Amino acid sequence: MTIWMSNDMTEKISFAQDEYHLFKLGAAQPILLGNELKAVKAHLQDLGRNDILEQLH
Repeated sequence: MTIWMSNDMTEKISFAQDEYHLFKLGAAQPILLGNELKAVKAHLQDLGRNDILEQLH
């Protein structure tokens, strides 16, 4: 299930099998963000992805 997608559709965060992943178009592997939304937000902050954080509720 996709919980977030960028406006240009090149990135998305999906939830499957109790894990959240960040998928980037053209990347070989998705980035594991965690298994709870709180962990996801912390990992995104560590990655400097405040643009995504602002859009997640």
